[in-house]
Amino acid sequence: MKLSELNNQDLFNYMLFYSKMTYEEKNKINFVVYKNHLMYLKENDSKKYDYYYAFLEKLLYDNRTFLKSKRNIKINNVNDIVVLFNNVMKPEDNLFENSLLLNNILADNGLCPLVLYAFNNIIYTMPITEKDIKNIIEFSLMYLYRVVTLKKNKLENLFLLNDTGAISNIYLEKNVIIKYPKTVASKLFLMQQEMDSYNYLSKTDLNKFLPENYTFDAVNKFLMHNFVSGENGEYYLFNHIPFTEKQIKSLRLFYSTYSLLFNKIILDIHPGNFIWCEEKQQWIIIDLGVLPTIGKEYYEFETFEEYFENIWLKREETMKKIPIRSLDFAIDLNVKDKVLRYE
Repeated sequence: MKLSELNNQDLFNYMLFYSKMTYEEKNKINFVVYKNHLMYLKENDSKKYDYYYAFLEKLLYDNRTFLKSKRNIKINNVNDIVVLFNNVMKPEDNLFENSLLLNNILADNGLCPLVLYAFNNIIYTMPITEKDIKNIIEFSLMYLYRVVTLKKNKLENLFLLNDTGAISNIYLEKNVIIKYPKTVASKLFLMQQEMDSYNYLSKTDLNKFLPENYTFDAVNKFLMHNFVSGENGEYYLFNHIPFTEKQIKSLRLFYSTYSLLFNKIILDIHPGNFIWCEEKQQWIIIDLGVLPTIGKEYYEFETFEEYFENIWLKREETMKKIPIRSLDFAIDLNVKDKVLRYE
């Protein structure tokens, strides 16, 4: 269930879920949008950067501050957003102000704002098409709805793993992993997407790299699969443990097989999502959540060697150099430079 491939009305309805949120939840989403847009100002206009920082701080901590455009523009469907976007998002040097106006109008209509700056870049070109805007909506919803946590996101009397995920709490019960949704995005679509991924991949040659016995509770939106015993790729990297020939051979086979499916499904194939299974003597990918279309080139390499070098061997270096691959989700503003400035 790729969001950008939904029909326009279903995608629009997901945007409208924003209207059901509290002011505090909406402001958290707005904060993440504009904190990332501020990175554009940091590089292009330091005075505006400092000016809008004060606005952002107030947006987060003062519940009386919320977005309002004071323009009576009705947005009834995805095509209306295309028209609005092309009318508002004009010269790039005004990206922050233009995106503020655009998102204020969307918010007035109860619609989730859009992220327009990520990967240290403007993520659109003008004029945009319906396909373009659906990709932007997909990217925005998949990440922004992760900011809002569910009021009940834990299961009682179960063992919660220390490496619990960003979108789900992960439990171990009788050699079974249970992934329970912890954010709005998880419950609305991310957990379903992971199950859909499994159903698709289990019918391909990647099946042997998947955990066994995936099941899905469609009512409570939680996933289950067999526990995979072993250490993940980051454990080997961060502890400077050399990879064996078997490990490299297994990863090469995974990547060559996965590359044939790249235009059909986009997985988050970083080393933290792979467990080396000693029993099977191969890597098992334990996170089958799909990535949005925007940014998929992050994993696009012509050869396995390039992928292994950039995504695996340089993992620690890249995490220090580029703390965000897509968006900066940190909400805490107590330490200004730590949160809003990239070093």
